[in-house]
Amino acid sequence: MAVLKNADRAHIDPAKIVDYLLCHGHPRGGPKAAFFEQFGFSVADWELFGRALRSHAAMNPVDRTVSTEFGEIFEVIGPLPAPDGRSPRVLVVWAIRNGEDVPRLVTAVPA
Repeated sequence: MAVLKNADRAHIDPAKIVDYLLCHGHPRGGPKAAFFEQFGFSVADWELFGRALRSHAAMNPVDRTVSTEFGEIFEVIGPLPAPDGRSPRVLVVWAIRNGEDVPRLVTAVPA
């Protein structure tokens, strides 16, 4: 399978990382924050996490695609380059809305 199209231009809302994926106080993001922080990701350098997610999308093939009334959802599973040198296996979900060609980050979870 091919990698996510336009992964190099993928849009990642800073709030998606700061207020969700790396936020211990978020009901769904808290466990994700604990997971990602053990590999060296932090709110203080959230841009590094964003670059790693884009790299993940560019390096790993799309595992599954789902069409919805709003656009397409893409699931990408593979190693995520982490600051501590390890590469945990994660599932990252991206969406491309109808009429757009830029993927947007939906979520990331341990795979």
